[in-house]
Amino acid sequence: MGLMKNDQDSAGVVRYPELIAALAKQLQLPKIKVKTTIDGMVALAAQELKKGKLVQIGELGRLRVKDVVPKSGGDAQAGPASKRVVLAVAKKFREIAETK
Repeated sequence: MGLMKNDQDSAGVVRYPELIAALAKQLQLPKIKVKTTIDGMVALAAQELKKGKLVQIGELGRLRVKDVVPKSGGDAQAGPASKRVVLAVAKKFREIAETK
């Protein structure tokens, strides 16, 4: 049995509640405990990113804040640079992409 529930999800999207439910089942823990833990990790990661730190999340990858310079395309007023949070995926996930 997979994580996907309906036709919209069958397009390849596994939603957060399904991940929480599957992890709770795998770990034999209440869903609320798993959700609270994951939400806490996300909040801590956000705090560290705001401080300008790089955040390593296990074997998932690294989160960091990146300055994004707008593309000029010949326009003299391309606008100011902005910041984005980017995920550099770990080798394990790059290898998955290469095998498909």
